[in-house]
Amino acid sequence: MGSSLRARLAAMGSQGGQRAPSGTRGLSRLSWAFPLPPGLESPNPAALSRMGFDGGWPGLEQALFLDTETTGLAGGAGTIAFMVGLAYVQDGRLALEQFTLGDYGDEPQMMGELARLLNSHSLVVTFNGRTFDLPLLKSRFTMLRMAHLWREPEQLDLLPPARRLWKKRLGSVRLAVLEEKVLRAGREEDLPGSEAPRRFFDYLKTGNRELLEPVAQHNRLDVLALPRLLGELLEAYGGPAPQREAEDLLSLGRVLERRGERGEAARCYHMASLPRPVTCLAGLRQRRAAGEAAFALGLLYKRLGEYQRAAEVFEGLAAQGQMGAMPLVELAKYWEHRARDYGAALDWTRRALTRTPDEEERAALERRALRLNKKMDREEKSHGISSEDGRP
Repeated sequence: MGSSLRARLAAMGSQGGQRAPSGTRGLSRLSWAFPLPPGLESPNPAALSRMGFDGGWPGLEQALFLDTETTGLAGGAGTIAFMVGLAYVQDGRLALEQFTLGDYGDEPQMMGELARLLNSHSLVVTFNGRTFDLPLLKSRFTMLRMAHLWREPEQLDLLPPARRLWKKRLGSVRLAVLEEKVLRAGREEDLPGSEAPRRFFDYLKTGNRELLEPVAQHNRLDVLALPRLLGELLEAYGGPAPQREAEDLLSLGRVLERRGERGEAARCYHMASLPRPVTCLAGLRQRRAAGEAAFALGLLYKRLGEYQRAAEVFEGLAAQGQMGAMPLVELAKYWEHRARDYGAALDWTRRALTRTPDEEERAALERRALRLNKKMDREEKSHGISSEDGRP
């Protein structure tokens, strides 16, 4: 949804709602209708729970997708939302409404319109709205002595599950980045969100509403991205899929393991650890993630008491030279504490020493080697005494 969507939005901008003419004040209200993105009608309850939404799904018709443009990016006293975009299901389509202040005096009218939409929907879906958009709106209702119109909505903030799933691979999980890398719909010539406050203040000085059009376009794209991002998150959190990136599968496995879903976590780790061709820098990252996933799988088997399976995973990593000394240390622990073969444990410890540049880790391994040598000496002495006494 790049330039083609912007062209559609521009073409539709004058068709729905009410716009104050350029050079005049007054609240602007515009509206559009779009096809519903797929995958939202009957979301998987397990996927919602894994995303952090523990309430009952009220139905797509009760979901309100919301994004604001504000006079300050840090919030706080004096910050207001001068533009609010909202999307919801109406007559089987996705209706989008956008409100823009003509001046500060229009804020009560806009907040009344927001109250109408907020109170007719039981769930608000945002991106970082739990910590920014909704607290800001709530504070404005209070400052305007309209607190009686505010009803605390149930919230689904898409930023935390997006961060848990994609930050390892993407680094940044800004909404524009997710559009490009996850939704495959990059933005061209998009106004940075940080520019929105300056545009609004310039508009207040000049009365030229055209200054706000890039902000409005940015806001509309943000709002329209929310239902598509929700669909992508629901699919991803629904369970591992072979076509997903190794880093994403590793991240999902960690989410599932923290939730106690160890079987599903093991599936994610296993699928992430499968060999992938290394043809570019991204392939190298995938290979590193595969090693991390295999190591996480070994640790999970260890926590489940499946020590032999864990040792096999660690041996595979050691043979491939992945994860440095960590799998070697785990093998030393296995042979010392589970197999009771101190010679093998000492061998793995010595091999780990050759792969450990960290002085603190080397010191710990040297202490382990010393302890193992002492255990081997005691074992040899014990065997010697037994043979002299004729005891088995």
